[in-house]
Amino acid sequence: MITGYTIRYGPVNTSPTTIDHASTDRSRVISGLTPFTNYSVSVRGVNSAGLSGFSAEAVMRTDEESECINYCVNHIILLLNP
Repeated sequence: MITGYTIRYGPVNTSPTTIDHASTDRSRVISGLTPFTNYSVSVRGVNSAGLSGFSAEAVMRTDEESECINYCVNHIILLLNP
């Protein structure tokens, strides 16, 4: 049974930030991101046996500030599935 996750993210081609998500909640918001930037994100599961390997990286881009009218995507919402 998964007891938590480790999330690794950051702008593409930079050293990533790592977050330990010690919860069985299956979502996590990563906010405060830089506009119009490509981010890579990968996740690994944690259980009583240890850590899995990291998933393949997913790459996504935040909105450009000038494109923001009613809202701006400057965060990532991860939905974690075991």
